[in-house]
Amino acid sequence: MKNRRLAREIALKELYRLDLLQETPPPNYPILPNLNEYELPLSPSSRQKIQSFASQLITGYFQHKNEINTTLSRFLQNWKLHRTPIIDRNILRIATFEMLFLDEIPLKVSINEAVELAKRYGSKESSSFVNGVLDKIKQELEKQIPPIPQKIIAPPSTSNSNPNT
Repeated sequence: MKNRRLAREIALKELYRLDLLQETPPPNYPILPNLNEYELPLSPSSRQKIQSFASQLITGYFQHKNEINTTLSRFLQNWKLHRTPIIDRNILRIATFEMLFLDEIPLKVSINEAVELAKRYGSKESSSFVNGVLDKIKQELEKQIPPIPQKIIAPPSTSNSNPNT
């Protein structure tokens, strides 16, 4: 299992737990997911990367909770966020955080990883539901991102335009 995929899984479980208990960690609470429940042979380096990314996803969600939940509410058709299944809701929150705030992760990767989590932990309909909502967010984000301009290389000047000569 890849490090980031495992980190997403751990973040999902922690957000699920906090959502179920209706808890919000206090500001600056150091969320360090417990990796001991995963009986995987992990190197210290992998363990640290997994823990760091899982923590980033969890704390990132809570730091941007209002924006993430507002974004999701805009794209849920005929649903209210609080009425979606807890697993689906938290998968959507993790992916939306990635899509809005982690520029180094391609939008398609965030969606694909969320769909995989939904297949593993959600209902039969979860993966389609998650994919549909996140694809709408992706389309909206792509409209907002200006295309990368082609590099324009000016031809070398043939006249001497140096003001010091």
